[in-house]
Amino acid sequence: MQNFLEKIQKRQSAFSPAVRKVATYIMEHYSDIPFCTITDVATAAGVSVTSVIKFCTEMQYSAFSEFKQAMRDHIQQTLISHYNINDDNFTEAHQQSVLDEVTRLDIENIHRTMNNPINQENIKKFFHLAEKAHIIYTMGFRTSAIFATYTSLLLRMQGLTVFPITPGIGDYIDKMLTVHSDDLVMAFSFNRYSKDVVKMLKTLHDRKIPIVLVTDDKLSPSYVYADLVFTCSTRTQNYVASYVGCMSLLNSIFAYGISHYKSYVKSLSQLEQFYSDYETFYEP
Repeated sequence: MQNFLEKIQKRQSAFSPAVRKVATYIMEHYSDIPFCTITDVATAAGVSVTSVIKFCTEMQYSAFSEFKQAMRDHIQQTLISHYNINDDNFTEAHQQSVLDEVTRLDIENIHRTMNNPINQENIKKFFHLAEKAHIIYTMGFRTSAIFATYTSLLLRMQGLTVFPITPGIGDYIDKMLTVHSDDLVMAFSFNRYSKDVVKMLKTLHDRKIPIVLVTDDKLSPSYVYADLVFTCSTRTQNYVASYVGCMSLLNSIFAYGISHYKSYVKSLSQLEQFYSDYETFYEP
């Protein structure tokens, strides 16, 4: 992202005053650009729409939409940049500091996720959608498949009808076609985002199927297809993102359901009875 901004800065001296205003605004608010219309940028920069178009042309883009997509791509690439592999990080001298930093970031990720007021508000909204749904489908690929499967287990324990859509034997498209408008899809998509999940969510969105998305950033390519979004902080200092915030969120959703719906408590009681009848768990 820095290289991209430097490219704009180097060309600034050749811009007209109006186009220079556009460049300045974009460099100062680049993270907002993927969510702006061309009119939004023009108004915020205090110039005409024509000046924004001229800026895009100067930067060798055929249209503002193409420039906006480029900005989105660069920002997403920046989000991926924390996936650093450096042999120096694995020396014995750094082991303790690495452990301390991992712990600090994990705690921070939990706090950021759980203290997010939108996440807190959306838990109640999620159950409103879940209660209306005929069937709930949880979706996730690669690492996110773990969350999709775990969530289906948690919600099923509360008496809801839930099926996970994961890569499995490769029949995920077949499963997607069984989803109807009176169902609900809960999808998990974290950086780096699975292309198949994005495509499937677009298809489901086009079919007017309600979608709840659990992701790491508003720049997630699936964000625009969701009716309800939970954002989880996944900051890390190594190759693998930290998903403790997501797990805390899922535990909170489960706890909210149990504390607010008597039918969920009844389902758990019945489940415990079946566990006992089938001698599911080891007892000394």
